[in-house]
Amino acid sequence: MTTRIGSIGRDVTRFGIAGIVNTALSLGVYQLALFLVSPSLAYALAWLAGIAFLIVVYPSRVFVGGRSGWRDRVLLASSYIVVFLLGFVFLRGFIAVFGAERLAIIVTIGFTTVLNFLASRLVLRRRIT
Repeated sequence: MTTRIGSIGRDVTRFGIAGIVNTALSLGVYQLALFLVSPSLAYALAWLAGIAFLIVVYPSRVFVGGRSGWRDRVLLASSYIVVFLLGFVFLRGFIAVFGAERLAIIVTIGFTTVLNFLASRLVLRRRIT
């Protein structure tokens, strides 16, 4: 049991570090895109940049020793697209209720981060029997 808890802790730590980098990239894309497009399109562009980052980095650097084949990377990206859609609805709802376009992304990131960790770990640490 200690080994499993340690593995989860290491995954959380690496996910946090990679997440900081990915979030900074996504936030930068979102904020810059707001000068040119709607908040919804800016959000989508930010997620595309984030998904490209995670396909390359997460299987080999975050969930070390986990599944990392192309099929796994596609499944990982697919899980992020589902979370993107949930986040998109959340973002739109937050803006509709509070009207804070620039703050909405921060709150949405908190919501989607938890979902993304759970989905990523499920995809990349699953056992094939």
